[in-house]
Amino acid sequence: MPGFPELFPPTIEGRQLPRYTLGAGQPATQPWTLLSSAFLRANFAPEAEAFQASGADAALRARLEAWANRANLTETQAEAGFLATFFFDTWGYWPTGVAGPERGFTAHPRYPVPRAGAGGNQGMADLALGWFDHSPVPATPQVVCEFKDIRSDLDAPQRRKGNVRSPVKQCADYLRGLDLPLFQGQPIQARFGIVTDMNEFRLYWRDKISWRETSTGWISTRPRSN
Repeated sequence: MPGFPELFPPTIEGRQLPRYTLGAGQPATQPWTLLSSAFLRANFAPEAEAFQASGADAALRARLEAWANRANLTETQAEAGFLATFFFDTWGYWPTGVAGPERGFTAHPRYPVPRAGAGGNQGMADLALGWFDHSPVPATPQVVCEFKDIRSDLDAPQRRKGNVRSPVKQCADYLRGLDLPLFQGQPIQARFGIVTDMNEFRLYWRDKISWRETSTGWISTRPRSN
């Protein structure tokens, strides 16, 4: 489509960009994106042109470049900036105390999950996305998230006393802990999990992650440092 930009360019200023990957962490044999450029052109060309004209495109690029050049902090140290950069400023979720009581909030940090912790105790998802404190909608986590820092291997067992689960396995346990039988009038259940080292984002579907660590797909914001 004339004038329509490449939404997933292979390079920026000569630098190779990470690509979407498939399977258990292995790069695809061909370049892949989560949504093809042909699909995006056919369905979202007017929106993309309006987005660029609004200046939001340049603001998004600047935000992502700033995050790519961040200091190499721990998970806890980087979490506030990470939430603001991606979940709040880019994807439009909001925490409590921002939108007022009539709208509630859509991002719930440290969400408690029964039976999802080490040894079957209560676990704590780093973030849950959904509707919370939004009457008359029941508090409903639809996505649960597990965060690690960029030095972490998302598939490897962790070296913690009493908890050697991988970050992916932790997220699977959160989804399993929220997988309760549905009865009439109950809220919907969490269906997806996000596992990230604040560089690579993986989106998992509950029906697959329960027994097999394969993802729907993931993207990366910068090359992994050694």
